[in-house]
Amino acid sequence: MHVKKIIFPLLLIILVSQSVSTLEWKYIDIDLALSWKNNAQIGNEASGKQPSILTFNPGVSFFADFDAENGEWYFRPGAWLSWGNEEVYKGVARPTGEEIAGHMKVLGLIADAHFGYLFPLPKLDIGVQGGPSFSLKFPLWTAQMGTGEPAEFWRAYYGRAQFLSVSFASWAAIELNESTDFMAGLRLHLPMSNLWTAAPIGHAIMVSIVGSFRFPLTGG
Repeated sequence: MHVKKIIFPLLLIILVSQSVSTLEWKYIDIDLALSWKNNAQIGNEASGKQPSILTFNPGVSFFADFDAENGEWYFRPGAWLSWGNEEVYKGVARPTGEEIAGHMKVLGLIADAHFGYLFPLPKLDIGVQGGPSFSLKFPLWTAQMGTGEPAEFWRAYYGRAQFLSVSFASWAAIELNESTDFMAGLRLHLPMSNLWTAAPIGHAIMVSIVGSFRFPLTGG
């Protein structure tokens, strides 16, 4: 019994290692996203609703082919910065305004690990991808004379695994010159924690319009 428990994780590690070793890293994408994040009503009280937010999120993505060939399947991880004001309401960390006494300044890093399929066309390439997403957040400081407590944020956000999402994206790339492509796309983040917190199912859904410039990686 103990042998089986050891063998399965070892096989999983070997399979993942072999998959990563077959990747050829080809491109780096410099991204800028305009993101809308839904701030849904939590509970029935008037204080349960805060406005949804718009943010700009700079970031970077990497594009890799499998088997070191120009195949259709690819791996495209990425990361984007976020920042803003958040509070904890009924055990749920959520965006809020500066007028709320319990708000905190929060710095975030959104990381995607996407697998996708490429559709090469005569004048452009189209990609469709999806995978897990992790939205890491760090409370920097509280409002002056405020009531927010970073420890409460850590308990709510990480204790209830609000950082876990499933995300999907699609994009189209056109060649600008021999070394640069321009890309336009859409990205959707669906938080998993709404299944076990007090937040409604549509809370914290994020939709982004993404513009990117793609450059080749030398020596990849």
